[in-house]
Amino acid sequence: MLLNGWMEDERITLSVTDDGVGMQEKGKETDKGGSHYGMVNIAERLKLFFGEEIPVQVESSPGVGTCVIINIPVRRQQEGEEEG
Repeated sequence: MLLNGWMEDERITLSVTDDGVGMQEKGKETDKGGSHYGMVNIAERLKLFFGEEIPVQVESSPGVGTCVIINIPVRRQQEGEEEG
């Protein structure tokens, strides 16, 4: 597994890549149909935390692997603000 992250234009892009079995085309969808509740849950939590829709992009090829990418806004801690 490989985790990458970079910041550009006040946004952070995170990608997680593996070289596993990959997913079939229908497995890449993040709608509420099927059994992909984990991906739906991640998208909903990101929206609640950041206050905007954060797309979860999935790139996968059977037999090659999968890469999941999210692009989030930078959140800076204000002076006097507590972490957490």
